[in-house]
Amino acid sequence: MNNHKKALRKLVPKARITTEKAELEAYKDIIYTDEPPMATMVVKPTSYREVSKVLAYCNGHGIAVVPWGGATNLSGSLTPDREFLALDIKGLNEVVDISSKKRSATVQAGATIEKMERALNKQGMTLGHDPWSLKSATVGGAVALDSAGNLFPKYGRAGDLVLSVKVALADGRIVSADPGTSRHPPSLFIGSSGTLGVILEVTFRIAPLPEFNEELGYAFSSFPKMFEAVKALCSEGLEPQSYIGGTLPKVAVKLQPAAEQALVRMLKIKAALFMHYEGESKAVKTHIKKANAILKKHGKKMPDRHAEEWWHNRHTYFEMNSQLADENIFLHVFDLGIPEDSILGVHKDMKELANRFNLGDRISHSLFTSPDAYTLALYLDGEEDYKTILKEFENEVIDIVHGKGGTMARTHGLGSLYGKKDILVKEIGKDGLEFFWKMKNNLDPNNILNPGIVARGSLNED
Repeated sequence: MNNHKKALRKLVPKARITTEKAELEAYKDIIYTDEPPMATMVVKPTSYREVSKVLAYCNGHGIAVVPWGGATNLSGSLTPDREFLALDIKGLNEVVDISSKKRSATVQAGATIEKMERALNKQGMTLGHDPWSLKSATVGGAVALDSAGNLFPKYGRAGDLVLSVKVALADGRIVSADPGTSRHPPSLFIGSSGTLGVILEVTFRIAPLPEFNEELGYAFSSFPKMFEAVKALCSEGLEPQSYIGGTLPKVAVKLQPAAEQALVRMLKIKAALFMHYEGESKAVKTHIKKANAILKKHGKKMPDRHAEEWWHNRHTYFEMNSQLADENIFLHVFDLGIPEDSILGVHKDMKELANRFNLGDRISHSLFTSPDAYTLALYLDGEEDYKTILKEFENEVIDIVHGKGGTMARTHGLGSLYGKKDILVKEIGKDGLEFFWKMKNNLDPNNILNPGIVARGSLNED
């Protein structure tokens, strides 16, 4: 890359370009592949013009480019199929405009969700997108993966909040994509995982901060009991604005504070459900009263402070990975989408699968913000050959999920996790795959943008 480095330094100041090995280590995926392709160069633009020039150069020389934001990487979308230039967009991090009157906000793609939310809160507004990784996830990454956050039941996915986007195409052209632009509608780039363009700027729909909120926590004797409780709430129109519930594997309980462990023993908790209601004060209190009447038929109410602590600490759970690493535990999450009427059957199959792999006390089964959002979390022993175990386990999970008409990626992008074409066809259909490749060929004919994400191999391969 040395010759390219000299040329790129004419486009971007050399202080924001590096090929130093120590710095490149931060720009590789160590989760989803044993031998990840390496970033051979990192470029840190601070203007749209610099992004445009870098892309035009890379397109002309066939250099793969991976847009790099907060690198939360929950789906393998930072795992291209060859060496690449990491285009670190975190220097594009300004909140451009907030209009409470128009209920819209424009922000650069490298800004974190947290930075945007703080700016909105000062004006009594909120974005409504509330991921676990709020502190590090960038606006561009959230839109590129069309991620679903804690408040999905109320606000939907990140993409549902997008009014327009500004994007740099593979050849360096900068286009504005809004509903009035038929050639490049914003939906084209939502969920595209950086394969069709580099998102530079997003205009979102925003909303006033809620007047009031209250949390509930309930303990259940089993996952099925918890699932039935959630279904009962939804059928009565009492679905919380945010909720998560699941089983508690022994390995996770051991890592909890002493008070939490005592609560688990006292209530004989096998599954826990935490809920958040927000809105107008009277309506929230009415919903809480009705929800309690339903939930007490299925489980036991927890002390209020535990639910309040869950909501207050929700953004710290994403940082738990480093704590687990200290305990030599590797965490892997499958964010599955399962038809509601198949959830309990899939849950039974997953329990049997976990027992066959001797993972019965190292797996949690959860629902996240929707009755069809079934999540598995594996707490694998770092001393074992956990990547081999994970691959074998994953292959069987795929068969179970697709056999029930489900999806392997409900709340994040497909990334390269399921890059085999036969699996991808099951996920999005043959027509969907062909449509994607036609768009890719049209917008990125040289296949430089995040190559290998969504599907490996040649775009023209049968």
